[in-house]
Amino acid sequence: MQEGVEAVQDVLDAFSQVATNTEETDSGIQEISEATDDQAVSAEEAVAMVEEVSEISQTTAEESADVSAAAEEQASSITQVSANVESLTEQAEQLQALLAKFEVSAAPSPVESPSPTSRAGSDVALGDGGR
Repeated sequence: MQEGVEAVQDVLDAFSQVATNTEETDSGIQEISEATDDQAVSAEEAVAMVEEVSEISQTTAEESADVSAAAEEQASSITQVSANVESLTEQAEQLQALLAKFEVSAAPSPVESPSPTSRAGSDVALGDGGR
């Protein structure tokens, strides 16, 4: 009977060891599960950051296209302004050449003011009906 008691005691000790090992295994699995959850959260955060960077890149590309179009428009406007300046310069040179052909006398003749009697006659002569 002693042998039976010792065998039962050995079995109980073995079950106790299995229970201890099971608890340690469960604790290890719990730690692994928590670490996996943490990694999943970190992966989700990384994906969110990559998506944000992607959106920023797309916005930057769109804004770059807008800036490029504005620069092209500005270059076109500058070209037009330059052409207008050249045209005005040519016109100014032509006007200076025409002005150089005119002669102005040193003493301009004084303009006589009409007398009251001749004024009435000049109104009629101008054809404005004597007004």
